[in-house]
Amino acid sequence: GLVVSLGDESVNLPFAVVVELRNLAESFWAKTNGFIDLGISLVRANDLRSVLLKGQFDYNGRIWEVHLNGETYFQSQTSTGSGTTATADETSRNSLTLEGRRNFSGSWAGTTAGQTEANEELSLERRLLFSVGARYNIVRNQGLELWTGSSAVFNAELFTGEERNETGEAKLTLGFDMFDVGDIDIYMLTESFIARGLERYRINVDGRIAWEIVDDFTIGFTAVERYDSAPANGAAKRDFQYGLTVGWTWG
Repeated sequence: GLVVSLGDESVNLPFAVVVELRNLAESFWAKTNGFIDLGISLVRANDLRSVLLKGQFDYNGRIWEVHLNGETYFQSQTSTGSGTTATADETSRNSLTLEGRRNFSGSWAGTTAGQTEANEELSLERRLLFSVGARYNIVRNQGLELWTGSSAVFNAELFTGEERNETGEAKLTLGFDMFDVGDIDIYMLTESFIARGLERYRINVDGRIAWEIVDDFTIGFTAVERYDSAPANGAAKRDFQYGLTVGWTWG
């Protein structure tokens, strides 16, 4: 086992439960990790163009952790009718999430997060979320993390043609990260938001598989699913995007 000293106390830990050893004198940047992915699609046959930019930045301290996730997606398609005038159909999706986490003894952590997002496909002009909750690490070792969590959420959203709406929601989270399978990283996060009993629910799924090809540069596959059981103004219930990416990772 591994003997860890905490003040005047010493704890003997089995190696199987040790996730990582860090020097407390490490610099700020040595305690960070993250990635930047870029996906571009150009299809000449139907004049379809799309760009996906996705990134993550994590700071992992002994007690406090900070996680920043961002994504922007843009798609444009040019079409020509019976005349000669060309029209462009455009849609975009943007999101930014900042989460702080306070680790406690054992497998528990307290969480608080703020998020902003917009999605033209779902007629969502703006959504602001603020949440407070807890996270439990089901498995956390040298190559795998599996966790679940729950939060109370304040949701302020504005749909096209509608008035701003403010509601309280319950959020359930299930996450999976396998990061030590050779040069492959597999990540998936599922978030379920429940409001007004079961009258409305939303589901977000984000998945990523990245393979390091040389010196922290990767090729990968990303998947995004968004579902809203009761969108405003007759908007689409579902939005999704799948694509190949190239990227860079560190940490």
